[in-house]
Amino acid sequence: MQGEATARPPGRYCYDVDPFLRWLAVDPALAGAANPLDLVMGELARTLGVDWAFAGEIRHWTPATVRTVAWWRDGRLHEPVEYPVAGSPCEPVCQGLPSCHPRGVVRTFPGASIQRAEGLEAYAAHPLTVYSGRPLGLVAVMSRRPFGDPDRIAQVLAACAPRVAGELWKLKRQDANGSRGERGSARERDRLLREVHQHTRSHLQIVTSLLVMQGSTSEDPRLRRTLAEAASRISAIALVHAQLAETPGRIAVDMKHFVEQVADNLQRTFDPSGNRVTIRMALDELHLPLRLAVPCGLLVAELVTNAFRHAYAHTHRGAIEVRIASTDAEVTVVVRDDGRALSAQEPTGLGLRLVRMLATRQLQGELSIDRPDGTAFTVRFPCTAGAPDSWSDPPRPGAAPAEGV
Repeated sequence: MQGEATARPPGRYCYDVDPFLRWLAVDPALAGAANPLDLVMGELARTLGVDWAFAGEIRHWTPATVRTVAWWRDGRLHEPVEYPVAGSPCEPVCQGLPSCHPRGVVRTFPGASIQRAEGLEAYAAHPLTVYSGRPLGLVAVMSRRPFGDPDRIAQVLAACAPRVAGELWKLKRQDANGSRGERGSARERDRLLREVHQHTRSHLQIVTSLLVMQGSTSEDPRLRRTLAEAASRISAIALVHAQLAETPGRIAVDMKHFVEQVADNLQRTFDPSGNRVTIRMALDELHLPLRLAVPCGLLVAELVTNAFRHAYAHTHRGAIEVRIASTDAEVTVVVRDDGRALSAQEPTGLGLRLVRMLATRQLQGELSIDRPDGTAFTVRFPCTAGAPDSWSDPPRPGAAPAEGV
């Protein structure tokens, strides 16, 4: 009797012996989740012990492509991607055929570029269909190790496919009908934000071009330099909006990438060959909200520009060091050069006055200057700083005035 109770008939699966299917059927948190497919893919990967689990929607038939609607990869959710299915193990599944390759999936599908690049060994998937039987997509799992129990994996995918297909169909209907549900609203907000950043970037690029054109028609070298500096500052701000426009769902700026772009632009402006002055960078992985990213990026741009224009005005070679370090509470920015040191009595221009305002007012931080062999500017500001409404607002209490700036 005990043997009969635990026996599993071929081609069928007993729901009461698998905790994943029991969870899928009765968990109330799943029923009320805003993005249930995200939860299902995460639990599916953990339960089956695989590296990847995803639900994909068939997007085009000529050529056929699949877009991952929910993608759990290496322990966390990832942004959706779209990929061609021709020559991949997904191709027969998109045509309605379940597929399971416990090992050697790349040998079976030599054109499986994704699986080859990621070192994936095993693959299993089950087709998703609408009520009429028309293909909708697939639910799939992949692993870098051979499957230990391929029969169970195939049966779990077959058993959960109807629920996954239902959730995927619901998302498609929401998108088609312009649903104002939570997920649809979030997507619409992302789309509108991307459009705002794209338009802002385009407008700033137009302003930059106008300044450059105006400078090229002037015979006054001081005016040409002033307009070029203004164009450089506006270009730095445009880089922020370009990054936010190109990264769906992002609300913070990748400062490492941003500062690298700013430094590269300045290098090409002041020393295109790179033979005279080298820029060395040591940048922590840091993401800042827009209100902090713009003044921080402008600060670095002004200090690097100042080094090019003044520290190496009468020398041929040198190095500028840019460092950004962060903790949970504070960000530290250091720009150091080994050129002519800035004297304490040296008159200051707009650039250094702008540095002081950015550091103490916009970032609500502290600015200090050290003059060893060259000049080092250090700015420390809290991660929770908020930019004041006016550039003329006084710095926060306790912010030390910058010596010589």
